[in-house]
Amino acid sequence: MSTYENLKGLKVKYLSADTSGDRAQEGELFYNSSDFKLKSHIAVGAWSAGSILTTARTATAGAGTQTAALAIGGYLPAPSTSALTEEYNGVGWSSGGSLNVVSYSHGAAGTQTAGLEFAGGPPNKATTEEYDGSSWTESGDLANARRDTCGTGTQTAALCIGGTGDTDATEEYGGDSWTSGGNLNTARPKSGGSGLGLQTAALLAGGSSYQANVEAYNGTSWTEGANLNTGREAVGSSGNQGSALIFGGYVPGASSALVESWDGTTWSEIQNLTTARYELGSGVDSTGNTTAIGFAGTGGAALTEEWNVSTNSITAGAWASGGNLPAVNNGLAGAGTQTAALAFGSRTPGQTQKTNEYNGSSWTASNDINYAAGNSAGLGTQTAAVSIGGGDGGASNNASSSYNGTSWTSNNTLNGARSLAGGAGTDAAGLANGGFANPPGAVLNTSEHWDSTSWTTSNNMNTARMGCSSAGTQANAVTFGGIDYPAGTYYANAEDYNGSTWTNGSSMNAVRNMYNGGDGVAASAAWAIGGDASSNPLGSDTTFVELYNETVWVTQPPLATGRRSGATSKHGTSSATLFFGGRNGNSDKNLTEEFTGETVATGSAKSIDFD
Repeated sequence: MSTYENLKGLKVKYLSADTSGDRAQEGELFYNSSDFKLKSHIAVGAWSAGSILTTARTATAGAGTQTAALAIGGYLPAPSTSALTEEYNGVGWSSGGSLNVVSYSHGAAGTQTAGLEFAGGPPNKATTEEYDGSSWTESGDLANARRDTCGTGTQTAALCIGGTGDTDATEEYGGDSWTSGGNLNTARPKSGGSGLGLQTAALLAGGSSYQANVEAYNGTSWTEGANLNTGREAVGSSGNQGSALIFGGYVPGASSALVESWDGTTWSEIQNLTTARYELGSGVDSTGNTTAIGFAGTGGAALTEEWNVSTNSITAGAWASGGNLPAVNNGLAGAGTQTAALAFGSRTPGQTQKTNEYNGSSWTASNDINYAAGNSAGLGTQTAAVSIGGGDGGASNNASSSYNGTSWTSNNTLNGARSLAGGAGTDAAGLANGGFANPPGAVLNTSEHWDSTSWTTSNNMNTARMGCSSAGTQANAVTFGGIDYPAGTYYANAEDYNGSTWTNGSSMNAVRNMYNGGDGVAASAAWAIGGDASSNPLGSDTTFVELYNETVWVTQPPLATGRRSGATSKHGTSSATLFFGGRNGNSDKNLTEEFTGETVATGSAKSIDFD
């Protein structure tokens, strides 16, 4: 019979009740001297996909934690240097304040509301900036300009380590100025965007020429430590001097997905990143190796990944294919929910009056709408929906019809003709706003209320727009995106509606013509899905998705297929929505995509009784 030591290469430890600092590795058995039981340390680690950044980039700096991170500056694919800052809330990214000086390959430290950025290029720079959660302020310069550097610590006690231009030097920040610290034993640029730990207890791993060596800092000097299993440069990192992760990076000739975990003594290879990449950003999270965030970088310039160690099973939010529409459709309208949706009208020849119902897996044809409703707007549910206006080829109309789950009935007409308008609310309390009028073809800023019987004119929006989307209720709605035609001005701004007055709200992260790609049963959970982000109607059919909480727009996982002129179920929630039909380039689509938000399945673990 084999012993535990024969099987695992480990002896059963004799430990007190507090075992938090005694774990050698996951699954190791120990004998607990307090309750006289054999126990095992159980931890399950996994990477999961987070939402995409608003702007893809490489060589960005990172600060903060997994649930409150900063992505700072970077190098855009354009190519150009960026001053952009984005903030992550554990779900998605939103726009933050811009740097005063554009930069990439720079260092960072601190938190989302007390961040620090320094060094970078081009050319090598000595600048330093502090972030207060909304804006950056310039502070004291480094003694030596450099890029490809590494940073760690807090806003008032940070380290700038190595880099091109000063490869072995360490500088210490005290809240307004930098002073010299101890030099590295091994000179190294490109160690990574984030260091590990605090100013007085830091760790640095990897670097240019695929270094594997690791050094530890005690506030005065650096000491060589245990090497990485795989040498690499431009890595991501998270943790502290005694508990850390190194992930991604560049190995000879290729991006790396390798991840190594540090327990204070040994580096161990664990689950790889989903996407190999280097020059990625990461949070400066000093809490240890149980959580981490990595984002951007060459090989995944817009991607975010999160690391969690838990017995819980975390499934990231994502879009999945649903049942296809019976036919391709472009310029259609929608109503309902993810599992009980309605699609009606279309610009596609032969589909202009078609109605289809969705049950969460497949579409079924219903009775035709009683007018050609291409480019109409929709509101309500699968069994109580309203069609608003519509038209094609510049010929907007003022028609409106109601659906009862079986058939359509003509309503009293709108006060003005409109197509490509926004629609929100229910069949008893609805809202129509914006759109394209005919004649003379003007873009509208008008809005109207529906009370199940008739349409009544309400107050005007601040910005005339067509191709906008709306979400929420008649008394609390938001409209967003759109275009001023024929001027060709694309909008990112949103307007909030309180049942009477329109007020300018926060802008989306991406300028775009929504073409009815908006959803949300409430203004506090409004979706902007796909659309046209270009002045060329045949170009830039985007996969980009955002969610509005009445304060800020936050990125979400992208669509599998970019489309404009698609439709939503209108009554989506922050964790469930539906997008169907639309057009990509010159091709109409019958695709349906369903979004399901992040889920956590609670796991459990039991002790092994002594007997």
